[in-house]
Order: sequence, then C-alpha cells, then structure tokens
Amino acid sequence: MSLRFTDPKQIRGRERLLGKPVANSNIVYVDGPRLPRWEWDSAKNGTLAILELDVYQGSLKTYDALRAKRAELEASGKFTPAGIEAEMRKLNELGAANIEKARRSLEEVRGRVAAQMEKMKPGAGNKADDPAHVARKIEARNIMRGMSRRDLLSVLAGSSAEPLYIEAALEADPRALPNMGPTLRQQLQANVMRAAHGPEIEEITEIDRAIAAAARTLDVVTANIEAELKGPMQTRGAA
Repeated sequence: MSLRFTDPKQIRGRERLLGKPVANSNIVYVDGPRLPRWEWDSAKNGTLAILELDVYQGSLKTYDALRAKRAELEASGKFTPAGIEAEMRKLNELGAANIEKARRSLEEVRGRVAAQMEKMKPGAGNKADDPAHVARKIEARNIMRGMSRRDLLSVLAGSSAEPLYIEAALEADPRALPNMGPTLRQQLQANVMRAAHGPEIEEITEIDRAIAAAARTLDVVTANIEAELKGPMQTRGAA
C-alpha cells in the first residue's frame, strides 16, 4: 500500500516559507526559503500523522503566528522597535515550547523507525542453530577467503548465486572477506531485507522521506524564528 497521495491535488503544505495575501482571503507562498511539500497520506499511518501535525505543520504554524504578531504590532503604531522586540520575545516563550515539541516528536519517529529496522535484520531462519548448517557456512567462508573479486561476485550476486554463501558472507567480519567490499555487502543486505520484508521496507522508505521533509521544514523554521523576533523581516536559507 502506497503511503503517498495518488492525486497531486491532495499534496499539502507550501514550497516557500513566506506568503502574501491575494483575492478571497487566500495566501500564496512565493518568497523565502524553499520547503518540501507534504506528499504523504497521514490518515494511512500513525507515524506520518505525528510527523505532519507535530513537526511539519506544527513548526510552520508557530512561525506564521510569530510573523502575524509582528505585523500586528507594527501596524498598531503603539510600540517602538525595541518595544516590538520585547513583545515578540514574550510571545516566543510559547513558540519555543512548540518547536521543542516538534523536535521531540521528530526524534520519537526516528527512534520508531530505527527499532523497526532492527527487528527486520536478516537471519538464518530455522537453520540458525543447526550444527550441520553452521559447519557449511564456516566452510563457505573459508572458500570465499581465497576467491578473487570476480569469483565472489559470481557466487554472491551472479545468476547462480548461492543462498548459503550469501548468508555466510553477511555474517562474516568484513575484514575476513576484503574482496567483497562495502558496496556489494550493502547490496546483498538490501536484497535479503527486500526478500524477507518487501512491503515493510517500502513503507519505511516512504517514512524516511517524510522524516527528511519534516526535518528540513523544522530546520528552516528554527533558523528564521530568531530573525523574525529581531526584525526587520528577513529570512535565512532562501536557497
């Protein structure tokens, strides 16, 4: 089941941090740092819902509230620049709490994903404790130690790859099979994980992308809140 919206019109969020009002009380976001939009259907996954509500939307709402308050204070004509900054600092106590909540939620989600990946580490299955199977893996590792890179590729990733050899290679200390190399090891690990946990891997991949989008948004907001508190209105990270 895909976690992304199938209809592009359902994608939420904005591409820029700063907006300006247009007709019918709408706002268009055309200035400031670039932001990722929210491309995932949070109704399908509780982890996505936390990311969207607490981190992505939560940080943007905090920034928008501070920006709106500054505009209100400036328009009132009742405050000096120093007075406006003092009022903004008071308001930011609540903003800081919201940003801290967003950070905690982001770390919580990252922890969930890491724990889920840890549970899905490939293993030897029902044969893990079979003495004969263990002995065959030891023999396979001894054979692979004397193989060239080309022969290793053939037995591990070729058309006639041997599952026993793959299992033995992944369990071996990388220093014991220097001709294998980190790239081939990572490829084999990914293949084994996909074979055992295909749908779960696809789901985690999408959640990882959503984490990156939420984290980028939180970083942009955090960098620009300080500028908003001080004024005049400037933004950071506009590239």
